Amino acid sequence: MAAELKKSVGVDAQLLRGGSGEFTIWLDDKLVSEKKNGQFPSPESVVEAVKAAMKPS
Repeated sequence: MAAELKKSVGVDAQLLRGGSGEFTIWLDDKLVSEKKNGQFPSPESVVEAVKAAMKPS
C-alpha cells in the first residue's frame, strides 16, 4: 500500500504497528480509510480517499 500511495499520490506512508488485523489510514489527524466488516479496502479506494483528504477545504 505504501508503494501504491507513493506512486499514485506522491506521499511517503509510514507503517505503524497496530492491533492484530488492524488496517487504518490516517492523514495528519484525519481518519481516511479503514478495514470494515473484516474487509480490507481496495488499493484504488485508499488512493482515492487519500487524494480526497488532501484537497484543500
